Amino acid sequence: MSTQTIKDILGFDALPGFTEEAYFMVHNLLINYKDIDLETWKEFAAGWNAILYRLRACKDYSEEFIRSIQNASNAPPPDDRYVQEKSLFGFFMNGLSAIESACYALYAIGALINLSAFPFSTEKEKKKICPTIVYRLFKKAYPTASITVTLKNLFGDQKESINADSRFIRWESFRNKLAHRISPPRHIFSGGENDGKALWLGINLDENTTHAYYDWLILTVNRLIQNIRQFVEDKVRVSK
Repeated sequence: MSTQTIKDILGFDALPGFTEEAYFMVHNLLINYKDIDLETWKEFAAGWNAILYRLRACKDYSEEFIRSIQNASNAPPPDDRYVQEKSLFGFFMNGLSAIESACYALYAIGALINLSAFPFSTEKEKKKICPTIVYRLFKKAYPTASITVTLKNLFGDQKESINADSRFIRWESFRNKLAHRISPPRHIFSGGENDGKALWLGINLDENTTHAYYDWLILTVNRLIQNIRQFVEDKVRVSK
């Protein structure tokens, strides 16, 4: 089998640092499930594709934000301020969506392999799917699987007194505030030890802001995909 690339499938360049090999391995391992449950497989494939589109959008918004910061500073005139706010909105919306899409695709994988544990027949059941639901059902069905441990470390488990990853909590908070509540003001400092800083939702806006969050996102999505690959390899091998 020839090696697949993002360029071959979606037409855009590879995402720096992204684990393409594991990503396409999952897709290839599940391809035969199209003949078993086409509708559920389509949902998996749509969620799996969404990971790449969301990461690409996140990367593009990050680059747009960095260019604007470099050209217009973190205290820009109105038109440049609009560009920066648009970029930050798109960045945090798409970044969290990449994680949520991975979880949706993982739920669909669970349904393909073990439908009784992952109900997936109605629109109502699909609308309920969220990262915490995915973790809860994987904990019940596959408590020792590496993907279950990864989900627990990312999203937390109140019963086990395990907190969610702090960066995920902050990212989710940003997304929720931006999507449902506010366009945040900036606290711009002039003089003193904080001279030149611009605080936005508690973080300083500079050319490294989105870059640092994007690096965490790529590492997190890679970890999810690598553990999903291990899970799928184990279950497909057992079923053969």
